[in-house]
Amino acid sequence: MRKFATTAILLSVGACASPTIWDKPGATQADFNRDSYECLKDAYVASVSEYVGYGFTQPTVNFPIYDKCMVAHGYASRPKG
Repeated sequence: MRKFATTAILLSVGACASPTIWDKPGATQADFNRDSYECLKDAYVASVSEYVGYGFTQPTVNFPIYDKCMVAHGYASRPKG
């Protein structure tokens, strides 16, 4: 089985954010793009619903939710480097 690796460069959460390699046997770039997009949508919605307080805040991606979603889609992560 062919192993496919692709780098997900996500918008920064802070200075410590680093790119992650997502591996899924047999996955194509199109598969990764579709799954990553769906997970980003889920993580964005989750982060928006968590904001409570005064005024408007700029929503961010909830990366733990994104990571769990990618794992649920069959990907394994490893740090780039």
